[in-house]
Amino acid sequence: MASTLPGYDSLTGMPTKKKQPWQTALGQRSTGLNQQYGLGQYASPSGGGGLGGGQQLGPINLPGFTPDYKSLISQALGPLSAQLTAEGSADVASRNAGLIRGMAQFGEQFDPAGAQAAFGQDFYNQAGMGDILGQANALAAENTKAGFSVKARQQSAFEKSVQQIRDALASRGMLRSGATGIALQGAQKEFDTGSYDARMQLSDYMSGVQQGLVNAQRQRAGQLEAAQREEAERQARLNPPTGSRTVNPGDPDYPVTPTPVTPPTPPPAPAAAPDIASNVPQSIMSQRTGGEAGGSAQLQAILAALHRASQNQRLGF
Repeated sequence: MASTLPGYDSLTGMPTKKKQPWQTALGQRSTGLNQQYGLGQYASPSGGGGLGGGQQLGPINLPGFTPDYKSLISQALGPLSAQLTAEGSADVASRNAGLIRGMAQFGEQFDPAGAQAAFGQDFYNQAGMGDILGQANALAAENTKAGFSVKARQQSAFEKSVQQIRDALASRGMLRSGATGIALQGAQKEFDTGSYDARMQLSDYMSGVQQGLVNAQRQRAGQLEAAQREEAERQARLNPPTGSRTVNPGDPDYPVTPTPVTPPTPPPAPAAAPDIASNVPQSIMSQRTGGEAGGSAQLQAILAALHRASQNQRLGF
């Protein structure tokens, strides 16, 4: 069997492809996981872990003894915290009294659904109206029955207006005329407008009462925060950390939790090419071998003819 040309497969006759070694994500040829990644065991504490950005964390020195500053600050600010807590409870009680007073003066009794519809569900929850609604409705009913509430006075004024309209039209013999209906519609519209304005005034009043509580709470929170900051500075001066000790990565009190770097999984090795020749019948292989020999002899004859033509051209034939 004639030999094949260099760079061509003996079975397929196609150019052979040179296999390239597998390369890592860093563009380096694989020579083992350690050389491939060049990383330490853990990622860097600054969060730069990963391919090419890891660092080996080392031991660090911490104070040997650190006082319990949280307990020291809490003990020092105990009287102030108790005072602010008492003030907060008093402000909540004052807020509740203001809301009850406003609803009692208005004179309308609200069930939970009606109160949420009138003042909004968020306000209903934030103001704790569910806890005061019963007391407020009882006082509102008493004031309305006595004629002292806003609702009772509006209703009384409306009834007087309607009676005055009827008396005036009756004195002129126009009680059953169209003027009666027009005058009564005007009185009803005036009553509805007054009721709406009164409800809006009640809503504004109650919002102001709740906002006063919120402002007081913010002021106390700021006061406590400033006191805690000043006390922390004072405790740091009076009780500084002492001594020294060494902690290593992985220790419970190490300030940075090491994050193991997991290298990517290399791609699987390509499957071996099947042995085609072993599965081809011998008769076919003999025919292919003969064909390859004939093709090689044909190629040699062509090359010889080209060589002779070149020589004849140089000799001037």
